[in-house]
Amino acid sequence: MKTKWFYWVTSAGAEDKAAHGGVDWLPWFLTEMKKASTKAGKDLMDYLDIHYYFSPDLSVNDAATKAIYLRMTRGWWGES
Repeated sequence: MKTKWFYWVTSAGAEDKAAHGGVDWLPWFLTEMKKASTKAGKDLMDYLDIHYYFSPDLSVNDAATKAIYLRMTRGWWGES
């Protein structure tokens, strides 16, 4: 199964992405961990736990904005 990556904008921004060869930090980190595990001959990471705290602007109360907020959270489950 091919892995599907989901990207998001962070406060680190494009400068951080450029520091990793144009790759977002999470896929870059996992690739580097895989390389290190292969070199070490053993798994170096058992699991990765990512926490996401969505904080929308609650002062906006129109239907279009609510729909965007809903779509943003669906990305975590692979839905568009």
